[in-house]
Amino acid sequence: MKTYRLLINQSLCDGCNNCYRACPINALLLKQNKLTESTAAIYIQNGKAHEGQGCDGCGVCFQTCHKKAITIQMIG
Repeated sequence: MKTYRLLINQSLCDGCNNCYRACPINALLLKQNKLTESTAAIYIQNGKAHEGQGCDGCGVCFQTCHKKAITIQMIG
């Protein structure tokens, strides 16, 4: 099974939340009432996006980031 990790460049992130709102993992978890900082693929803290643990590598966040602050790394 492939595992992915998000890398978010905090100096580029402007806190628009597009990545957070576009993430299908976050949407599914929200629908199931299970979206938390520990389950999210991306979460927002202090006005910036942060890497969560739930990334499946789909790339939606990467595509929606107008600042190009997100990269996705395959780790397994």
